[in-house]
Amino acid sequence: MADFEWSIVGERIRIERRTPAQPETASPHGPVTAEPQKNGESAAIAAPVVAPMAGICHFRSDGESEPFVSIGDTIRDGQTVCMIEAMKVMTSITATVAGIVDAILVDDGASVAAGDPLILVRT
Repeated sequence: MADFEWSIVGERIRIERRTPAQPETASPHGPVTAEPQKNGESAAIAAPVVAPMAGICHFRSDGESEPFVSIGDTIRDGQTVCMIEAMKVMTSITATVAGIVDAILVDDGASVAAGDPLILVRT
């Protein structure tokens, strides 16, 4: 059901379901290959870390602390990269690969859906 409308005694309520916009910088087809190196080295792969659940994405543990990761940071597999808040419960989201953070694809405090790419990690 996409829409719901209800009215009683001159009052009307309408609820519409809309699909969230997807970030334009992420590939829906998985890892993105970076430009080949000019010195003959193999090209790096940018692997996305995706949201396992819907919620609010937080890149800091609180408003005054340093972010978990920044662009250019070297991270390890299993390192916390952000937290997703759902129903007042904070869930730690960890990197699935080791590498360098190439891009942060969502803003701090943004709503995300399950499967949305959050960051890109160059392996």
